[in-house]
Amino acid sequence: MKHNNRKLNKLSTSTKKNRRFAKALTAAGMSVAVLGSGLAFGIVPASADPVGDPANRAIVGFGSDTTQDVLNGLSQVVVNDDGIKTIGSWNATGSSTVTLASGKTIPRPNGSSAGVAALRAATTSTAYPAGGTVLAPADIQFARSSSAATFRADGTGTYTYIPFGVDAVSFAKAPTSAVPSDIALGATVGQNSDSDSNEDLTLKNIYNATDGELLEVGTSGVLVKVGRAGTGAAIVPFVPQSGSGTRTFWATTLLGSSTAVFGGAVADSYTLAGASKPVQEHDGQVTVDVTNAMVPFSIAQHIAQGKEAALEASYQIAVADRRRGAVLGTIGGVATTNTNGTLNSAFPIARPVFNVVRTADIAALSSTFVSGPDSVFAAKATPTSTTSTIEDFGFGLLPLTVGGRTYTAGQTDLRVN
Repeated sequence: MKHNNRKLNKLSTSTKKNRRFAKALTAAGMSVAVLGSGLAFGIVPASADPVGDPANRAIVGFGSDTTQDVLNGLSQVVVNDDGIKTIGSWNATGSSTVTLASGKTIPRPNGSSAGVAALRAATTSTAYPAGGTVLAPADIQFARSSSAATFRADGTGTYTYIPFGVDAVSFAKAPTSAVPSDIALGATVGQNSDSDSNEDLTLKNIYNATDGELLEVGTSGVLVKVGRAGTGAAIVPFVPQSGSGTRTFWATTLLGSSTAVFGGAVADSYTLAGASKPVQEHDGQVTVDVTNAMVPFSIAQHIAQGKEAALEASYQIAVADRRRGAVLGTIGGVATTNTNGTLNSAFPIARPVFNVVRTADIAALSSTFVSGPDSVFAAKATPTSTTSTIEDFGFGLLPLTVGGRTYTAGQTDLRVN
């Protein structure tokens, strides 16, 4: 595949070209159906989704809010040998449903878990969601995930998580809130430096706190109330909606398990004007609506949202600034970005992000997601750009070592069933 740096993707003469590309994918083991002048892999256009022709793309995916913008950017510059855009990456939010090229309608998958679940349903020709529409392999080819899985030790599995870039996560807060601008991560849940009745004020203890619990600033004797909205707490901790990869990652990092239950002080929704509002990941609205709210926020997303105009000019896509004025805190005194505004890959809470594919499709998707001069890793806005598309959208470059495991760009041995 080549990078579409001229933004040319008209389909008026591309029917035969699409069929040749479809034939190549079929030979590699991927189900393909040609629909009119486009590939029957995409979805009827909707707002905040793939831009321009073809409406139907060869490589369709859903999932993580964290990587939706960078994949949208890549979908503009990664093309096949005939200059046709091939990646159809659909945002985590937007219209409540999407209609596949096959004519099937499904609820829009919102978040890493939902994206992977949709990929699984397509792979196994089962319903998404349970009791919903039965999908087929031709409907979805990949999922975006901002959280890792429990990978099989033997390197086998039906699905492969392909590392894509480096992100880091801090907490977001309103600039004038009572939430401290710097909070220590904490060595363990329950850390209590002076062994008194109050645990230390750390991120791990905040997200394990009971509603109304008092945490101590070091050994100073200064106590800070952590609690739910409306309790007068100085810190009101939130997490994103269920299915969010960032929520899973936050639980794993702070509490030791992806399935850990957050403390009673933590919520994923709040009440405003009598209505319940879920917390959408990487959206600072909760810090506007709830006094002293804090919420995990992707540093890469915060960077990208802050340069929306430049990204829109370079990639001809919409990047929504959802920060709502929220600022990122530091953790243990470590800054979220470098002096030039790029992501600090040495931040205490760093993570790889992934594109998840069927293992059987790796050969067909290798030139896009694994390696090569025309892969997502080599993509740029223009041939003369000095930074990659991945970097333009706020992410760092692999490798990254986390928890004793080193993740490299395009590796294909991280597998699950």
